[in-house]
Amino acid sequence: MARGGKAKGKSSKTQLCASGEKGCVKPNGTVVWVFCEACEKWYHCPCANVDSKKATDDDFIFVCKSCKPQKEKEFNGLKSELKRQIGLIMDRHPVFSTALIARRCFTSKSASNEYHFGRPGIPVTLRELEEKTMRDVTSVDHFKHMAKVMAERMVSAVKGEFTSEAKAIQSDIEKLLKNVNNGPAALNNAVKNKRGNNKENNAASTTEEEKSSDEDSAPAPKATTKPEPKSRRGQKAKTESATTSEKPVEKPTRVAKRRHKKPPRRSSPRRSLLLQHHPPRVRRSRPKARRRAMLQQPEVGGR
Repeated sequence: MARGGKAKGKSSKTQLCASGEKGCVKPNGTVVWVFCEACEKWYHCPCANVDSKKATDDDFIFVCKSCKPQKEKEFNGLKSELKRQIGLIMDRHPVFSTALIARRCFTSKSASNEYHFGRPGIPVTLRELEEKTMRDVTSVDHFKHMAKVMAERMVSAVKGEFTSEAKAIQSDIEKLLKNVNNGPAALNNAVKNKRGNNKENNAASTTEEEKSSDEDSAPAPKATTKPEPKSRRGQKAKTESATTSEKPVEKPTRVAKRRHKKPPRRSSPRRSLLLQHHPPRVRRSRPKARRRAMLQQPEVGGR
């Protein structure tokens, strides 16, 4: 949050911020102030090392240096549980859990572009909310602002048939933020289901309840002795004692199999007859230089 302009009734030179006399730079002229969400004090942007243009953004959340370590430690303790809770909402609403919401959920292409690229600091889907929570968010106030604005924009942007599902997401996020306000104990005890389909979680919970009720109502089992095994077709009953069963069993030794060599391939009689009558032609070639020399030699005893 930010506030710009001069203070009324006092000059900006004499008006100090929450940094104190030592920490305040005492800037001249029009000064932009930033509000700390933790200690609820106002600071000059130059004193807090914050860009004035960034401070005027609606989605900017400021935490001063003295409060930042405590806020980060508090939020790091809630990160894993927040991720689990957002994952459960994603499982119930898969249409809004992708990287971008499908074009069919909006009335026009311009409405889709306005929703996806209108406010860069706010996530557009539950998946992006989960990613930003684990990567960019450093305080509970930042997470609450981001999740609340995302749900409001989602309800106002989508078409009529998808508005009911967007409103259900908004109610789930409101419950989540309420548990965050109550503390980490309320957040941990909010939902005990695992990630996955909501129907599967409900079925698993009902089956567990039925099992527990059946176990309570069922009588205690009576102690029964197992009957001795009967002999089969002349075989004697097994009467080996526990001492004999505990003896180590000797493993049979494996004998290496002999590999027989395959006999040489015999030529068929038809092939041998063919080779006798029609021997294969062997093509012999001489070098070109030798051939030329033979042609150029004079004939002996010529006329």
